[in-house]
Amino acid sequence: MFWQVQTNIVVSLILGIIIAHAFFRLDKSELINRLFMYLIGLDILIMLLEIGSVIFNTKNLSTFRILHLIVNILGFIIVPVFLLLGVLYFECWLQKALRAKIKCNRWIYVPAIILFVLTLINIRTGWIATVSLENDYIRGQLFWIVPTITLFYLGYGILLIWRYHKRLTAYKYIMGLMYFTIITLVVVVQVVCEDYLTIWSTVGGLLVCAYVFNIIDGLQYDALTMMENKQSYLSYTSKLAKKQKLTLTAINIDLDDFKIINDRYGHQEGDEALKSFSQILRGSFPYKHRIFRMGGDEFLILSEQQNKKQMIKYMERFKERVKAYNVSSGKVYDLKFSYGMDSYNSDYKCVEEFLKYVDSMMYTQKEKKKRRRI
Repeated sequence: MFWQVQTNIVVSLILGIIIAHAFFRLDKSELINRLFMYLIGLDILIMLLEIGSVIFNTKNLSTFRILHLIVNILGFIIVPVFLLLGVLYFECWLQKALRAKIKCNRWIYVPAIILFVLTLINIRTGWIATVSLENDYIRGQLFWIVPTITLFYLGYGILLIWRYHKRLTAYKYIMGLMYFTIITLVVVVQVVCEDYLTIWSTVGGLLVCAYVFNIIDGLQYDALTMMENKQSYLSYTSKLAKKQKLTLTAINIDLDDFKIINDRYGHQEGDEALKSFSQILRGSFPYKHRIFRMGGDEFLILSEQQNKKQMIKYMERFKERVKAYNVSSGKVYDLKFSYGMDSYNSDYKCVEEFLKYVDSMMYTQKEKKKRRRI
């Protein structure tokens, strides 16, 4: 009996440590972080109930039949709640990965709500699962609905990832597919082999992985603008430097008179200006382009897919959107910027020299603007 629950015990302890750390370290004002902690808490609860179900599932403990029945009923009631929160969390994760809102069909929650109602009805009917008078756990005639709805949501997740795969980085696309594939496999295993308690311990393990990956990802992104940061830039350019044949276009952008915004209107307003500017920037270029906040008010766009002519078109679109923002924002200041742009070619000895040249182009444009004012 112990082999059936030892994994649940270990994973529950690890998740307990994770949720304690998350409680003190994550920003609980963000919905995605709250949902993540709820999922961990529910997974721990389900695994503890599963442990109780295994312990009480013996004829020698028939006096505990009612307790055995209660832990099973509670476990099934929690499942649709977990599925609902899981869908919400995945949608939040996807929007964060895309850095854009996605259209979510609210009808997608209906199957989980139906399942929740059925689990409540199951208390009296035993349609999904029950415990016999001999204290044996028995799957009911409608048990198949539980794995069917679970697989439906897993399929929905895979479909969404495929739908937006062109806008996701290869890393996030592959990791998303791996998560859903692994959970799908363990659901099938537990449905076919009733004695193998694979689902919730596996989900717990994946939640641990997700937490670690989120911490690592957080080190690669700027907290204010959600652009990739200098550390991510250094990692990426070191890989570029090793490539034999390189197609690369770079745009170095720097806000004009940003210090004036900070000095006159405060650093909080300066932060708002940076966030607005970065949102326009992200929305003006394809999602496969890498955009870095190099520090302060300086940004760098790198693209291995586009040539200089195509990048000029995106840059013109960006200029028009900044102009439109300045007209409609109601701010007492305008967002203005200088930039340098070029494509890598054989004239450059290395990537570092190329990027320094693009940076110098941006500063040359900035100096010309200053001289015009004088």
